[in-house]
Amino acid sequence: MTEVAEAKCRKLRKGNVAFSPILNATRLQVQAWNLVLCKVKGQKVSSRLISRSLKKANLSQDFHSYSSKQIQGFLKEAYKSYYEQKGHATSLRSTALQTLAEAIAEKGDKEKQRILKDLCQREQQQTTAKKLRFIRGKLRSGSTTMVTIQNPDGSRKDVTDRLEIEQAILRNNYDK
Repeated sequence: MTEVAEAKCRKLRKGNVAFSPILNATRLQVQAWNLVLCKVKGQKVSSRLISRSLKKANLSQDFHSYSSKQIQGFLKEAYKSYYEQKGHATSLRSTALQTLAEAIAEKGDKEKQRILKDLCQREQQQTTAKKLRFIRGKLRSGSTTMVTIQNPDGSRKDVTDRLEIEQAILRNNYDK
């Protein structure tokens, strides 16, 4: 039964770009302009979906006055801004974590540095878990079978046992 379910399930590829509110805002603008462009071209797009996406992106609801070329220009600018922000995703994420730590510190009794340390540690644990899940792969698929690990003395070792692979990943992440 699980083999049938695995064969039909797709592998979700999320978390490749670190989340930040700034990057999310530019992503929402791209999404909104794409929907508006589809509507102007005559494709079927829900008006409510367009109005919700424009509201989330903090854009004007009056898109009917724009021509197709103007909307394409807005979309091009939105993509340009998105790719520029995407290049700085890790630094934007750390800034977002700092502001989040400040906001939590104002509400609670913990100091900012301790909260920031906890948030960073939680993120590190999540990335370690993601790496382990990626290595495990699907049960019946051809997931990773061998990994080359560098020992503390500098020598390299090929590991084929799945348990050893997981332990090596955990050791590498916690040694840093």
